[in-house]
Amino acid sequence: YIPLFVNEVDKGFDMVVGKRFYESNFKAITRVAASKIYAFVVRNFLKVPIEDTEAGYKFFKRSKIMPILSRVRDKHWFWDTEICARSFWMGLKISQIPVFFVRRSDKKSTVRLLPDTLAYLTKIIKFRREMPRTSVNG
Repeated sequence: YIPLFVNEVDKGFDMVVGKRFYESNFKAITRVAASKIYAFVVRNFLKVPIEDTEAGYKFFKRSKIMPILSRVRDKHWFWDTEICARSFWMGLKISQIPVFFVRRSDKKSTVRLLPDTLAYLTKIIKFRREMPRTSVNG
């Protein structure tokens, strides 16, 4: 996917984010559901129209992202949500590219559904206080 992301930056986007789509697999249903619910919360509670802030693919135009990076506080999983929200709120031109997500069978997930969900919701509530009353994007 790297050439696709670089091409979007070359076309004038300041940030390019992957939006995962999943293989049809009953074992992945919990992860897919959790991901979709989280995305819904981010879009509606933080007013960020990015479909998948947690996808690992993120490319940036250096000159646009550097001032935003200095404001990012989280050093863990919430970093993805925070960088996407701050970029949107600051008016960056954002593109989203579908990326196929394949679960690695040799790697155990570190996600703990209930405690991690509660931690993320707490972070969203606290972070929402930083949301501009009216962002550059609306």
